[in-house]
Amino acid sequence: MSHKTEEHRQLVLDQFTRQAVPFSRMSGHSDELVRASARVGPEDVALVRALLEEVRPDLVFVAGDLSDPHGTHRMCKAAVERALEGYPASRPQVWLYRGAWQEWPITDADVLVPLSQDELRAKIFAIFKHQSQKDTAPFPGGHDDREFWQRVEARNIETAARADRLGLPEYFAMEAYVVDRDGPAGR
Repeated sequence: MSHKTEEHRQLVLDQFTRQAVPFSRMSGHSDELVRASARVGPEDVALVRALLEEVRPDLVFVAGDLSDPHGTHRMCKAAVERALEGYPASRPQVWLYRGAWQEWPITDADVLVPLSQDELRAKIFAIFKHQSQKDTAPFPGGHDDREFWQRVEARNIETAARADRLGLPEYFAMEAYVVDRDGPAGR
């Protein structure tokens, strides 16, 4: 693996072990639910903008799973998009990942990041740090009774299996990302 690839891989893996802006600090959020009336306000955008200006990241990871039934992914994505409007520094790339409800089709993915068994375990432990992700998901999405972490684990393992069937190198698990080139009007 090249040095540049390893740097990118480490940046991606860091998303699983750090939570830069706790969602619970955004208006309208409680540990379990987003109030139906919650909107991304100027204070939310300022919180995200301040973090962007402090860290000046090359990559920003945002949930692109906008079909999540509780609306938190849509709300966070909107806050990031608004914070990046008129951003004075070099604009970071925004990588969209999917939550437990669905995965990007491999043909839509711009980036596939391999995960070892230990790295997937670290991701699952990071999920456990979020109160709303413990036990069964509050809105498990219809017919799937598995716990949130089980859905994520199965999704990442299946993504790697699909890539393997396409002739790509075999990995234990894999996270698929779509680079949001279009910004707010994009995917």
